[in-house]
Amino acid sequence: MPSESKRDRARKTKPKTKIKLWVRVVHIYLSLYAFIVILFFGATGLMMNHPDWFAQDEPQFSEIEATVPIELCRQPDRLAVVEHFRKIYHLKGEVTDFQVEDTEFNIVFQHAVSGAHVFVDPQTGEGRIEKESREFTGVMATLHTGEHTGTFGKRVIDVGAVLLILSSLSGIILWTSLSNRRRTGLIWLASGSLLIVIILVRLLG
Repeated sequence: MPSESKRDRARKTKPKTKIKLWVRVVHIYLSLYAFIVILFFGATGLMMNHPDWFAQDEPQFSEIEATVPIELCRQPDRLAVVEHFRKIYHLKGEVTDFQVEDTEFNIVFQHAVSGAHVFVDPQTGEGRIEKESREFTGVMATLHTGEHTGTFGKRVIDVGAVLLILSSLSGIILWTSLSNRRRTGLIWLASGSLLIVIILVRLLG
């Protein structure tokens, strides 16, 4: 009798087996990305938790004079003022604070690489910019938390989190599908879950 073709054998493959094959493929390729995510957050987490282990560079501070067209101050047109500083003084990041007072405007720009605090006299349009430039370790710490990274940075962290979740779930499914290793896998899974609970209780207690 002629041997079965690959297509015939594929047709006879049980649906459960096909699911396991797909889960395995998903787990393998997602894990390659997830490992990079774990490596990044592991390294930057150590930088944040043990700054004495690394050569922590102090942020650099500078101050420059600035002016704002007086017509923008009289309204005041907040959006126009912010865009003025972005265009003329190349300030980056999101505006986390904008306070309007009779004697002064206070504007805070925050970016992963730098920050700026702007002070403007609304009567004259004159002001100053106090800039903070973060060095490598400071930038890595900011990227680790996702703080001041804007919408794009938050979406990147969301994607990384989903990759880790899918990689973990597919790994659990694969391990528990192995009848000869299921019991050992469940024991390790249960012990790991218990360890997390103990750590949380200890931290929150």
